[in-house]
Amino acid sequence: MTQVGLDNTRDVPLLSAREVGHYQFNNNRKEKAEMEDKNRIDEIGNILRFDKLPVSFRLLFLVTVTCLSVGFVFNLTQIWESHSGEGGIFGLSAESIRMQYYGKRDSSILESKLKTTMGGFATDAEKETIIKWIRSGADEAKYNSEIKPITEKNCMVCHGQESFRPLIGYKEIKEVTNINNGMGFKTLVRVSHIHFNGMTFLFFVSGLITCFARIGSKKLKWVKWIVIIAPMIAMFCDIMSWNLAREYENGVYIVIVSGAVMTAAFFTQMSISAYQIIRSFFV
Repeated sequence: MTQVGLDNTRDVPLLSAREVGHYQFNNNRKEKAEMEDKNRIDEIGNILRFDKLPVSFRLLFLVTVTCLSVGFVFNLTQIWESHSGEGGIFGLSAESIRMQYYGKRDSSILESKLKTTMGGFATDAEKETIIKWIRSGADEAKYNSEIKPITEKNCMVCHGQESFRPLIGYKEIKEVTNINNGMGFKTLVRVSHIHFNGMTFLFFVSGLITCFARIGSKKLKWVKWIVIIAPMIAMFCDIMSWNLAREYENGVYIVIVSGAVMTAAFFTQMSISAYQIIRSFFV
């Protein structure tokens, strides 16, 4: 068998002509297989488009996008209604979000609420009576004679026995006369795991639908990848930053930025998907 040559530096025989041919054949077959795989992936990519889906799928996706978008708007509305005005500033502000997580550590929870979001549920005289009672030590005798009639008249609609924070007796009222240290650890854990589970599913569905959208070119595939995963990454940063905001006063700005990015990314997904689904019916 003839040798193709010798490696003079190591004095090792090179491949034979047959072995070289066999190597080239295998290499060509490998390249051909890789090309076929790439073409197959491109074909799948062409199929995973809204205009290639059956009408039933597109209608399902369109209704889902609509419901998810409306539901998210209601979520934002609930946040506005729950926290707008806290800190004495109209609307949502860094101060209102700071009070939610870090608290206002120079006054009690009840006093802070009476001066902000709960101020409209009692008269000025009633609020002054409650604040004086808090600052004088919040004793039970004065609660029974002066404070209880006010809370029973004004507070039971939202803070009755079955509410998230019942204020039905002295023991419950006394707890909210303590210094406002923001959200407690147990509450934070409960809220965090609820949001993680619920919003992960929400953004999985929205991202899955967005996979069928045409975003960017073949050379800019990363643009579509970012659009798909951005809401979930921002959601993760948002929820984790709650823990930071609870311990550090300025951690609230991470909450604001991550929440804004999450909202913008989600509605970007929904807008692109809704537009392309509707457009696919007329193509």
